[in-house]
This record gives sequence, C-alpha cells and structure tokens, in this order.
Amino acid sequence: MAITNRRKQDTMQLDANNKEMLESLKVSEKQFRSMFEDHSAVMILFDPETGYIVEANRAAITYYGWPIETFRQIRIQQINTLPPEQIQLAIAKIISGEKKNFIFRHRRADGSIRDVEIYSNTVERMGKVLLNTVVYDITERIHYEITNAFNLSLILMEATHSIEELLQTTIDEAELLTESSIGFFNLMAEDETSFTMQVWSTNAIKQSSRSIHSHDQGLDNEGLWVDAVRNRKAVIHNDYNAIQHHKGMPEGHPEVRREVVIPILRNDKVVAVLGVANKLSNYDENNIKWLGILADIAWNIVAKKIAEDEQKILQTQKYIMENLAMHDSLTGLPNRRLLSDRIGQVIAQSQRNKTMAALMIFDLDRFKFFNDNFGHGVGDSLLQEVAIRALRTLRRSTDSIARLGGDEFVVLLPQIASIANALAIAEKILHVMTEQFEIEGHAINISCSIGIALYPDHGLNELKLMKHADDAMYRSKDKGGNCVTVFDGER
Repeated sequence: MAITNRRKQDTMQLDANNKEMLESLKVSEKQFRSMFEDHSAVMILFDPETGYIVEANRAAITYYGWPIETFRQIRIQQINTLPPEQIQLAIAKIISGEKKNFIFRHRRADGSIRDVEIYSNTVERMGKVLLNTVVYDITERIHYEITNAFNLSLILMEATHSIEELLQTTIDEAELLTESSIGFFNLMAEDETSFTMQVWSTNAIKQSSRSIHSHDQGLDNEGLWVDAVRNRKAVIHNDYNAIQHHKGMPEGHPEVRREVVIPILRNDKVVAVLGVANKLSNYDENNIKWLGILADIAWNIVAKKIAEDEQKILQTQKYIMENLAMHDSLTGLPNRRLLSDRIGQVIAQSQRNKTMAALMIFDLDRFKFFNDNFGHGVGDSLLQEVAIRALRTLRRSTDSIARLGGDEFVVLLPQIASIANALAIAEKILHVMTEQFEIEGHAINISCSIGIALYPDHGLNELKLMKHADDAMYRSKDKGGNCVTVFDGER
C-alpha cells in the first residue's frame, strides 16, 4: 500500500511539473530556453521521426553525463534500452495522446543503467513537432520494491529449500540488481580463515568450463574477494587484472573484469561474503548499498535456518545417544535399562486395569559349546538370528523382547487374559529355536529353556518378577532344557 501511495504521489508531482513545463511553451523562445535550461527536472527534446535529440537541459547533461554537443548527435534509441520497435510504439502512443507516462530503463554516458519514469508531450518548436520528455529517476524506488519482494520470496522458500538453494537465489537476484553476470556467496568459518560453503550463481556455473567449487577452502589461495574479509568492509575492483596482488583464476573459472564484494558482519565477525562481477560499467557505492541490503536479508533467513538445522542435528544426536543407551548394541533389542522402564509401565497399567501380565526369561541350551567351538563371531551371529526369530513370535505391538546379556533374553507380555496366552508364545519360541540355524557355513541345532512369572500372582514389582522368572527358567534347565516352566513357588 505504501508503494502504491508513493507511486500516486510521484505521478501527481510529475503531472504538476509537466504542466509547469507546458506553460513555459506559451512564452517567447527566449523565455522558453531560459526556463527549459534552468529547470531542475531532467528534460530532453527529441524528434519523434528520427529519434535524434534536439535539446537537453543542464539537469539532463548532469544526469546522463554527455555534453550538449554529444547529446545533439545521438538518438533516443541509444539511451532507451528497449528494442527500437518498442520505442517507436511508445512514441506513437504519445503522439496520438493514448499514453504519456512510461517507465523505461535509460543508459547513461558511463554505461550505467537507471530506471526512469518519463512524462512526454508533443510541442511545436521552430515549425516542427517534437517530444518534450521530463525524466525522473526511480531506481531507488524500484530497488526498494525489488528487495521487499525478494525478502518475502526468500521467507516463503525457507521451509522447503536448502541453504544452498537460498544462497543461489540471493546471488541470482544480486546479479539482476547490479547488471552483473556472475556471482558467489561464501559462508565463513568461525575463525574467519576459511569458508564452510561456497555457492555460485546460476550464470557463473553456466559460464565455467568445469566445476568452479574451490577444493582448498583456506583464504590464502583465494582471489581478491578476500580483501573484503581482511578489511572488514565492502571492496570494489573496477580493473581486476591491473591489481598487483591479483593471483589469477583457477582453471575453468569465468573471466573477472571487475567486481564488488560485500562482507556480512555480525558481532564484529565476518559471517559471510557476497560478491558479483562483470557489470558492464564500473561498480559504485550505490551497488554496495543495495547488495548490502540483499546480503543482510539473505543472512537473517539463512542464519535462522542454519540454527534450526543445527538444533535438529543435536536433537538427532541426542536421540541416537539415548537410543543406544537403551538398546543392546549386538541385536538392537531393548536392554536392561529400557526393559526396566517397560516393566514399570506394564505394572502400573495392570494395577489400573486390574489385568494380568507375564514376564518370561529364556536362554539357549549349550550356547557356550557353540560359542567356544565355532568362535565368538559365529556366536554373535547366532544371537542376532535368535533375536529375529523370537521377535516374529510376538503377536501384538505392545509385546516386547529384550536382551539382558550373553544368551539371556526376556519377553514381556502386558494385559494377557490368562496363563494360556503366555504359554502359547513360549511354545512358539521353543519351536522356532529348534529349527536349524545356518551361520557362516555351520549348521547349528540348538534349543532354549524358558521360565515364566505372572503379575500379580508371582510378584508385584520388577525385582520379584525377574527373580521368579529366572528361578523358573533354571528349573527348565534342570529338566534337561527345551521346555517351559511356570513359577510355582520358592524352592
């Protein structure tokens, strides 16, 4: 809304100035020339048929940078960057009265391109119809609109695009804003002696004959952009090859003729560097201003994303560490710590719902024999296969199995209707363990011994349930193994 209001105000001012100019045309030629020459607005008179400029006032000479003699030898098509046919179409609309107000891009003597809003009207001077054009530079306004739109687009991109994509979008925008053809964005390391990420513009990548990503990320082997880091301020190199400490470019890098580099500082540290190169005209302080605004917008969004990504990494690392601390490293099953937590939850649930639960312990018969004779590698692989087979016997997602250590495993069955539910699972475990294992070329036939304790019949806490299940398991061992025993009281 602010931009729209500003445009209306600019247009109203343009109309007022044009009316003032038109009033001046009613006076004598001498008075006209005086008012035209001294007017503060940039004014040009040109022939609509040939395009040649007839007159330019002092403000125009200062703004465009050509002396009046040069002005009188060039055509409007040499100033306006539009194709000739589009310029002729605009001239026709002015002459017909269809439209008098346009936004163009004008070229100045130094090669710089400026956004301008013009108001043109036909006037008759010296028996010829000419176009009198009042020119207002709106480059600043256009740049503000561009940067505001860029800020919004980058915010919208943040959630779905990578940091590298956000940086490349920024560089591409910086090229457009400065009429440059290549650019880069480097994220600096904490010590400011190297960079952690280097992103090139779309144009730079297209122009390079091979990958231009730096392999040596130390600043000692980098180009003149490092001056911005060392000086901690923006630098301009408008004659790149003439600089004495210029090291040259790596093979495949696009030629650099001139460049401007902007350091981004936070808490007196250079956190990133943005650079663009090969503008057709020299870079100046105005380029530094707008690149600085773009760089700050990008860094504020990227820094937030970096912080969020780092937080995600820390959370993932924390989860992994916690997960490792709660699981057996060999089988991936819950370990004693996680088992204890689950037993506590099952007991609390059973108390609330007045339901039964079962805890069974089993270990492998003659495991030591196989481990000693075939080696610990085969023994570990056997334990992994045992864990897989035991997991397949569980019916519900709430059932769980843990490894206590060695060849000893625990199965926890919450909310069972009767002892029959536990016995059914135990029989399945017995069955799958007697099926032959093929481990590293060895045929292994093994069995297991199982002991079961029930909550609340055989214990009201973890310690009692574990002890009684273990007692029952050793009674299975005493019977010769490969069987199930339900705890039936202390020995």
